[in-house]
Amino acid sequence: MDFLLIFLACSLCIWAEVHAVPIISETENKTTINWKNDVVEDPKGRNFWTNPAQRWPKGRIPYVLSSEYSAADVKIIMDAMHEWSSKTCVRFTPKTPSDTSYVEITPNDGTSSYCYCHVGRRGGKQLMKMFGECMRPAAMIHEFGHLIGFNHEHQRPDRSDYITVHFGNIDPAFHFAFDQFDRREVDALKMPYDFNSVMQYPFFAFAKKYDKKRPSMTLKDGSIDAIFRETEQLSQIDILKTQLYFNNCR
Repeated sequence: MDFLLIFLACSLCIWAEVHAVPIISETENKTTINWKNDVVEDPKGRNFWTNPAQRWPKGRIPYVLSSEYSAADVKIIMDAMHEWSSKTCVRFTPKTPSDTSYVEITPNDGTSSYCYCHVGRRGGKQLMKMFGECMRPAAMIHEFGHLIGFNHEHQRPDRSDYITVHFGNIDPAFHFAFDQFDRREVDALKMPYDFNSVMQYPFFAFAKKYDKKRPSMTLKDGSIDAIFRETEQLSQIDILKTQLYFNNCR
């Protein structure tokens, strides 16, 4: 694994930003788009790669899970944790008295209209509010990706080399969700675009309406590919970049 990580060090990417994006669910016959702020703006800035303090030490993430979740919801949460911990060195462990930095995973307490999560480690207690349409495997795995320290593929500085964003097809109120981060904001490692990442949004995200002829994003040749569908499994690059990000959690 060490050799493989070194070999891929020039071909994988870490996106550790803080911004606002929607939660999207898709069924076979129709699409329900539920616009949510799933990450929270952080005044500390966007570049987590160069700030070790905002990286979970050795990939260990202490958590507190609300007792208000149903058994079905707990399973979705735990399965999402398992998807990350079974394929990477990241570990989610119940908070102990000595853990001063941790995440509390909780449903809506009436104070928020949105699901949300901070990207990476903030220090002290931080909230991850998950409820409603967020309680789906794909959305939950995606949110844990934010917690670990990753942002969206479609916002990376070089996205225009790989995809075309069609702002004319996107609801103007959500153009912000397609902000392209500046290279000065993100310490990229010249790594390839990961179309299969759990952090990649589907082609209809933020579209004015679900119409395959008017997508919000396409490949550079104008096509819509299955890679633009949400996924419940980490890609190989998701796995390897996590290992790189945490230096194998050493």
